[in-house]
Amino acid sequence: MTDLARTSVFGERFAYGGVSFEILADFDSCRPSGSLSRCLHDGPTYANVWCEVRRARVSHRPGPRSDERWDGHRMTFSSRGVAGELTHLGARYAATARLRSPENMSSLVEKIADAVRARSRALTFRGSAIAVNGSACLVLGDPALIDPALFREHGFAQDRIALAKLGEQWRAWRLAGDFEQPASLPLGSIAIVSEEQAAPVVAPRGSALSIESLARRVHEDHEGSHALLRELVAEVSLQRLGSASLSSLQ
Repeated sequence: MTDLARTSVFGERFAYGGVSFEILADFDSCRPSGSLSRCLHDGPTYANVWCEVRRARVSHRPGPRSDERWDGHRMTFSSRGVAGELTHLGARYAATARLRSPENMSSLVEKIADAVRARSRALTFRGSAIAVNGSACLVLGDPALIDPALFREHGFAQDRIALAKLGEQWRAWRLAGDFEQPASLPLGSIAIVSEEQAAPVVAPRGSALSIESLARRVHEDHEGSHALLRELVAEVSLQRLGSASLSSLQ
């Protein structure tokens, strides 16, 4: 806290993507804004991050992201307007960061949450999700096959979704998208949508084909993700269906 001890300190607490954040900063606007603000949530989380942030000049050279991989219990990160270090301290994480501007806070939160998921028993999927009877249905496949009207009324997430198992229940968190649904819901089912699929088919729990289908859609693979996928398909219902059948999930 030496850098912040000589100036005014502002604090915020919020959760994004299943990760709770406690922010201390030397500027007032230390809460994510814009579209990311619609992804902040109440409810359970699987990881906690304490982060000290100060406003400073940030130099960044575009290039490989090799410096953004975990090295033991520590990783460094940098991108346009953001730089810092994240440390895994057993049950929680600690970070120090520099931002060019408060407008870069959303980028910082996304970067830290992505790094924590890579270190945790959590998965990130490329796909969308809708809300079905108070639970999230992860929808994988061509986004163009989803009825826009269905998505407007029941949309939960767009482009990226985080999943993790808390106790005996799988849970989903919205990482992107501007929807009225809460940004955190229990995971109820998974649907793989394709034009070729005529009638809905419920996949056998734990099938190797299901694991392979989901593995192709994991946003960022990490150590332990395959074991998590095996758990997921063994415990959560997975259907293959055509776009016309998606509305029947309601």
